[in-house]
Amino acid sequence: MISRCLIVFLCILVSSLSAEIVEHPFPEQLEWSGQWIGLDVERDAEYAPPVYLAKTFKVEGAIKEAIFYVSGLGIFDPYLNGERITESWFSPGWTDYNKRVYYRAFDLSDSVQQGDNVLGAILADGWYSGHIGWTKFKRNHYGTKPRFNGVLVLEMTDGTQQVVSTDDTWQGRTGPQAYASFLRGERYDARLDSTAWSVEENAGSAWRSVDTGSEMTPLIQPHPSPRIITFAELPALSVDMREAGHHIFDFGQNFAGVVRLNLANTKAGQEIKIRYAERLKDDGEMYVENLRSAEATDYYICKGGASESWTPRFTFHGFQYVEVSGVTEAPDLGLVTGLAISNDTRKVYAFESDHPLLNQLVSNIYWTQRANFISIPTDCPQRDERLGWTGDAQAFVGTAAYICDVRQFFNKWLTDLRDSQFENGQIPMVAPAKVVNRPGGPGWSDAMTIVPWELYERYGDRSILEDNYEAMRKYVDFLVTQSRPGLLPPEKFHSFGDWLNHKADTPRDVIYQSYFAYSASLVARSAEVLQRPEDVVKYTQLAEAVRASFVEAHVDSEGKIYGKNNKGKRAGDTQTCYVMAIAFDLLQGEALAQAKLHLVRKLEERDGLLSTGFLGTRDLLHALSLSGRDDLAYGLLLEQRYPSWLFPVTHGATSIWERWDGWTPERGFQAISMNSFSHYAYGAVYEWMVQRVGGIYPTASGFTEYTIAPVLPPDIRDENAMLKQVSFSFDSPVGLIRSEWKQIDGDTVDFVVEAPAAGQGVFRVDVPTAARIEIDGEPAAIVDDVYTQPLVAGVNRFRLVYD
Repeated sequence: MISRCLIVFLCILVSSLSAEIVEHPFPEQLEWSGQWIGLDVERDAEYAPPVYLAKTFKVEGAIKEAIFYVSGLGIFDPYLNGERITESWFSPGWTDYNKRVYYRAFDLSDSVQQGDNVLGAILADGWYSGHIGWTKFKRNHYGTKPRFNGVLVLEMTDGTQQVVSTDDTWQGRTGPQAYASFLRGERYDARLDSTAWSVEENAGSAWRSVDTGSEMTPLIQPHPSPRIITFAELPALSVDMREAGHHIFDFGQNFAGVVRLNLANTKAGQEIKIRYAERLKDDGEMYVENLRSAEATDYYICKGGASESWTPRFTFHGFQYVEVSGVTEAPDLGLVTGLAISNDTRKVYAFESDHPLLNQLVSNIYWTQRANFISIPTDCPQRDERLGWTGDAQAFVGTAAYICDVRQFFNKWLTDLRDSQFENGQIPMVAPAKVVNRPGGPGWSDAMTIVPWELYERYGDRSILEDNYEAMRKYVDFLVTQSRPGLLPPEKFHSFGDWLNHKADTPRDVIYQSYFAYSASLVARSAEVLQRPEDVVKYTQLAEAVRASFVEAHVDSEGKIYGKNNKGKRAGDTQTCYVMAIAFDLLQGEALAQAKLHLVRKLEERDGLLSTGFLGTRDLLHALSLSGRDDLAYGLLLEQRYPSWLFPVTHGATSIWERWDGWTPERGFQAISMNSFSHYAYGAVYEWMVQRVGGIYPTASGFTEYTIAPVLPPDIRDENAMLKQVSFSFDSPVGLIRSEWKQIDGDTVDFVVEAPAAGQGVFRVDVPTAARIEIDGEPAAIVDDVYTQPLVAGVNRFRLVYD
C-alpha cells in the first residue's frame, strides 16, 4: 500500500513548477548519494513503455533552500507533489553515456511543503535505449535499462540538512504511455491516469519496488548547455477536411516539436491518431515517404468527457502539416496547436529588407537551425536519422553564431566530439558516435578544428581553444601520420566529397589536401592565441608545406585545379575546387589570380548558377568577394532559378532543404532515400550576408574590435534594383550592433549604424568615382576612394551621394 500523496503524482501530469536552475553545482561537501534506479519492464524491439518512479518523504521544520539534482540514462520529466517541475524537454540530453552524463538542478524551495511530499519522475528510453538512426526499430545503442538518479538537498533554517536520494525504497510502475520513441512517436491512454485510481482499488498492487544498478557508471557532471524548451507556439492556419475522417492541418511553418491536442465531447476509448509531414503531395495528401522507417505518429486514447488536452512529452517530429483522424465532429483550427522546441539558445539576429523572398530565406535559416539544435546539432529532425553530423556542423557554425547565442550549445557538442575521437586522432562522421562510428573524412572530421576556431573568433572565449586544443592538434597530427610522401593523401581514405553538389563532383584528393592545409593553419592560429610558440612554428610550417604540396599536385600551368576521381582518372576544375583554394588561402600570386578567374569562368559555364555542395556552398560567396566579384555574389544570392537559395522559397519553402532539388516542378520529389526539407547546411549563406551585405564582421576575437563595411548591390542606383534596403542587427558579445542602408533615390544611399558602448568599431565604405560621403550635409574626407570613420556609441549616420 502506498500513500495518497503518491497517487497525486500520477493524477496531475499537466502543470509545472518551472523551477529549473541552469547553473547550480552540486554541493562540494556532499557525495552524490543517488543510486541509479528504474523498472525493468518487459521490452522488445517495438515496445518500451516509460515508467513512473516515486518516493514519499516528510518535512518537519522551516526550509531555507531545497535543490533537486537529477540525471538519467534515458530522458525524464521530474515531479514534485503531482506537478511537473519543469517545462524543459528530454533531460538530461544526449551524450556518450559510457563516459559522461549531465545533471540539471531545480530550486524547489517554495514548493516543498510541510509534512508529506512525493518526489517522482517519468523515465523514457530517449537516446539511451530508444530508436536511433535508419535501421527500423534498432534500439539499445547504449543499454537496455533506462535509469534515473536524483538527490534532493534540503537546507533547513536551523542549520540542519535533509537529503532524499534515489535508492531501493522508491517505487515504480508503468503508466498511460504504451511506448514513447523519437522515431515511432508516443501512444498514450488517458484512461490509465484518471482520478479513479485510488489506494483502495488497484493502485497499491500496481506499484512495486524499483530495480537498482546501471549498465554503466558514467561521470555525472553539471549540464553545460541551455535546456530544451518550447520556444514558440504556432496556431494552425488552415485545415483540409479530407474524406474517410482524416483532416490535414497546416501550420505554415516547418519546425520540430509536437502538437497539443485540444479535444471536446470525447468518448472513453476513442482513439485519436496524429501523423506528421513536412510537405503535401499534389493530391493534398501527406508526403511521408521521406521519413523512411520513422513512423512519426502519435496516438491518444481519450478518457472521455467535455474537454481534454494532451501533449506528447517523450518524442518530437519535424513537420509543417499534421493529419488528425478519429475525431467525430468537424474540427476547427483550435484542435491542434504546434509546439516548436529547441535548445534555449538566445536569438541574437534581426533582418529585414525590401526583398520578400530574401526575408523568407533568412526566416527559413532561423527555423531550420532551431529545428536541428535539439541537444546536439543534427542533420534533420524528421526522418530516421537525426544524428550529429560533423560536416554539417562545421559548414554552418559561423552562421549559427550570427543567428543565436550558441556558445554553450556548441561547447557541449565539442565535448561529445572529443569523447568520440579515435585513439589515433581521427574524428568520426557523427558525434555522439553512434549508428555510423566511422571516420568522417575531409570536411567532416575537420569539424574538430573549425568549430572551436569559429566559436573563438565570434565570442572571444579563450577557454574554447584551451578545452579543444589537444584534440585539434591530435587530429592534424593524425593527418600527417597517414599521409604519403610529400604530404599527399593516403591511397585509400573515406570522403563524402562535396556532398550533394549539382553535377560537379570535386575530386576527393583535392578536398583532402585543402582541408588538411586549412586545419593545420587553424591549429597554428590557436597555438598563437594560447601562447605555444613551438607549436606556432610547427603548424605554420606544416600548413605551408601542405599548401605547396597542393599546388604541385593539383594546379596546372593554366591555374586549373585537378585531382583524381574514384576511378583514378583526372577530374576537377569545379567551382568548389576554386572556392576552397581561395577561401582557405592555398594559393599566392599568379596562381591565386588565375583561380579567381577560373571560379568566374565556372559560374559563366553554368549560366551564372552554382554547382556547389555542402562544402563548396559554405564559402562560395566569400570566395567571390575575395575575388573582387561581389556583383556575382549578389547575383547568386538573389537568383531564383534552379539551383539557388531562393528557388525553394518561390515554391513555398519555410525551411532550408537538404538538396537543391528536393522538389522541382519537372520531377516532383527527389528519391525518398534522402530528401529532408529541414537541413541547415545550405543556410550557411547568411554569414556572407551579415559580413558583406550588412558589413558586420570582427577584426578581433569577440568583436572587441569590429568593422561595419557594407557592400552595396551593383544595381543600387537603378530604379528597378532588386534590393534597395536592408537592416541587420546582431547582439554581439560587446552589445547590439545594427547596420542599415537604404536607397533614397538613384543618387542617394543612407547608412545608419548603431554601435554599442563596448568594443571599438569602424565604419568603412568604398566610394565610387564621382560620389561623396556626407555627414549632416557636409562632405567628409575620403582617402583612396575609401571612407573610414571610427564609430561612437549610439546611432551613427552617413550618406553616400552620387554626383
